[in-house]
Amino acid sequence: MTNHTGRTESGELSVDALLDRGYQVKALFSPEHGIFGVEQDGVKTGDGEYGKIPSFSLYGENRRPSGEQLDGLEMILFDMQEIGSRFYTYLYTLAYVMEEAAKKGIAVVVTDRPAPLGRKIEGNPIASEFDSFVGAYGLPCRTGMTIGEYALYLKEHYIPGCELEVVETERETALGWKDYRWINPSPNIPTMNSALIYGGTCLVEGTVLSEGRGTTRPFEQIGAPWIDGRILAGELNSIGLEGVCFTSSRFKPEFSKHKGEVCGGIQVHCTDGNVLSPLKTGVAILGTIASLYPEQTLVRERSTGEKHSFMDKLTGTGDFALQLEKRTGWKNLYGLISGGEETFEKKRFSSLLY
Repeated sequence: MTNHTGRTESGELSVDALLDRGYQVKALFSPEHGIFGVEQDGVKTGDGEYGKIPSFSLYGENRRPSGEQLDGLEMILFDMQEIGSRFYTYLYTLAYVMEEAAKKGIAVVVTDRPAPLGRKIEGNPIASEFDSFVGAYGLPCRTGMTIGEYALYLKEHYIPGCELEVVETERETALGWKDYRWINPSPNIPTMNSALIYGGTCLVEGTVLSEGRGTTRPFEQIGAPWIDGRILAGELNSIGLEGVCFTSSRFKPEFSKHKGEVCGGIQVHCTDGNVLSPLKTGVAILGTIASLYPEQTLVRERSTGEKHSFMDKLTGTGDFALQLEKRTGWKNLYGLISGGEETFEKKRFSSLLY
């Protein structure tokens, strides 16, 4: 179970390293964005081959490996990088693989990788009522865990029947990305800056605003054709959020929301990742835009047949979208989706490795 981020210390793809050393690789499984990480968000990928090895997509018609695909396997190696945010779908692909492997009595080995957002937790644990592929298993917006620790957390609280082993990474690199080779974990996280702020600016996906998809700075540029970036940047900088600053920006997305339109807005710059609060930053951006433009509807409509809107799924509450449209202020909005950090700290404690 891997993609383009599954590599050895020398940069070799882990599947190639296994094959070169004589291991028998019977099948590959890939997450959202495909085995090479080239597909955009939400694009269903199909099955294929890697050399002569069958490659099965877990972001196509099915999001779980089938019993037939698992037949004859002795062990599943999970090797890919994620960024410590609840919204990242790789987390749920791992959970589904563990659940299906447990049913078949197949061992799962997770090769641990750095957590770029470090050990801090931010946001309320999501309630099961809002479980989806962008939030589940009681996770807060910022998990403060490596992928290996998350696997141990899943085994302890949700999938006790999984036979699991975690191969630890080096402790000095486990809780950060210092001196670590950068590889885009997905197409729209091109920089460390975007990884750091994604846990807050991802909330923009639940609105009609552009989150910068279709530009060279996704999740770092936020805007719409009707926004004055100079005014917005000034308002946000006056708040005095720690570890972040804002500059005015104009950009034209080549795809996604506001495709081909010139948008006014801001660029978000992380100045100190040690004190940055990504979730607070994202909420401040949305709340400030709501206050500056009271005539604009911001929240995306709920899809036909969906119980919850995408904003509800991202925030884990139906109140956030309502209060955003009521213009109740960013501090009130932040209070709706934060405050449960101590509860999660206790729940995850025994799963920590570093």
